Amino acid sequence: MGASEWVKKHGELTWFIVLLILVAIFAGWSLSEVANGTSTNYRYGLPLASGVPRPLPNGTLVVNMTAFQWGYTPDVIVAKPGQPVLVILHSRDVVHGFMLKLPDGTVNVDIVPGTFSYVFFYAPHVPGNYTWRCSEYCGIGHSFMYGTLEVI
Repeated sequence: MGASEWVKKHGELTWFIVLLILVAIFAGWSLSEVANGTSTNYRYGLPLASGVPRPLPNGTLVVNMTAFQWGYTPDVIVAKPGQPVLVILHSRDVVHGFMLKLPDGTVNVDIVPGTFSYVFFYAPHVPGNYTWRCSEYCGIGHSFMYGTLEVI
């Protein structure tokens, strides 16, 4: 049996094995990123603290924030210009959002009940007040869900 005859007879099996190996490689890669906390899930924010530098920069302000219908606790964050800020978010009741517009770009994550979302950013170098809002409709009082980042 020549090589061309073998390919004709076993070509489908060969492609199946090649694709099975590729699927195993990509699945292993994905699982290792989730286990190490380096994967990013854009729907639910940053799971497993991926995107958060390790170790945290010196002087990082760490804020534990709870979202609820219809507000945030705390609703004011006071930071120094250029200070690194880590916000650990969780929701008490329904899906909420955290959208903060900064001069360098917008931070926008979902806060899903039962999971933690992480937001890491540097406070703007320009002092002032920066408002965050809920970006997911969560009921009749949704438009009153906001807070302030005060850079002083």
